[in-house]
Amino acid sequence: MATFPSIKPAYGQTQTIEQDNIVVKLGDGYEQRLVRGLAANKRCHVVSLTFDVSQTDANTINTFLDARFDDQESFDFTIAGESSPRKFKCTKRSSSFPYNNRVSMNTTFKEVFEP
Repeated sequence: MATFPSIKPAYGQTQTIEQDNIVVKLGDGYEQRLVRGLAANKRCHVVSLTFDVSQTDANTINTFLDARFDDQESFDFTIAGESSPRKFKCTKRSSSFPYNNRVSMNTTFKEVFEP
């Protein structure tokens, strides 16, 4: 399992927790909620990160993520404030170039559940 390069994101990440469920509206305000999948307590973490890095570090990040694009291979990444890594895939990324040899990268990592 590959581990995301040890390049730290800029301060201030956004973390969203999604739960995959099905809601059936039965009428009169009643509804039935069912969790989709095997794990009944599965909560998917979606993390939005910004990296303000040099062009060299941006190339390292892009190369790492490009290598996992075709197979949709997951990678290990540790969320700020946690001690153990989780498995993620990168679902979205964009770059801007505010200064010479500087890159601001916005990425979205979505947690995946694999053995």
